[in-house]
Amino acid sequence: MTLTLAMEYERSSSMKIHLETTNGGRCGMFFPWLQQCTQFLQQTNVYDSKKQVPGEARHLIVTVEQLFRSREGHFPRLYVLLHDQRFQKLVLRFNVDEAHHIHTAGVPLYGLDAFRPAWGKLGELKALLSTKVRWHCFSATFAPHILKTVEARLLRRANTTIFD
Repeated sequence: MTLTLAMEYERSSSMKIHLETTNGGRCGMFFPWLQQCTQFLQQTNVYDSKKQVPGEARHLIVTVEQLFRSREGHFPRLYVLLHDQRFQKLVLRFNVDEAHHIHTAGVPLYGLDAFRPAWGKLGELKALLSTKVRWHCFSATFAPHILKTVEARLLRRANTTIFD
């Protein structure tokens, strides 16, 4: 899980109490037990792969880089989960906010490499998941040329909605 996701779950009072008692301190960005806390959060809130049961969370807010292998070869936990067919069955919907980044940051432009190439790989994730998964793309800046790129890379396939 990402730090953002971990910090989001710290806000629930029952989870906060448990986290404050873990290792005698509270989970936070600068504490050495952060990895243990995020693993705990993943197992209780997202998916426990040992027990093969879904967690309590119904919505995950993550950065797009958490969905793909990094350039250095690191496999984020969410990437591993998304390649588990049991977890894939739990995914019902993908909401892509700021979807214009598929064009502006996810593809090479003007002779430069993509700034955040994971944005350009969302189509690979869509191909991996069931066709029953609904995809919603949101942006306030879908200029015609940007929308054309987003449509070509991700949209205009079954189960996709565009919000401009």
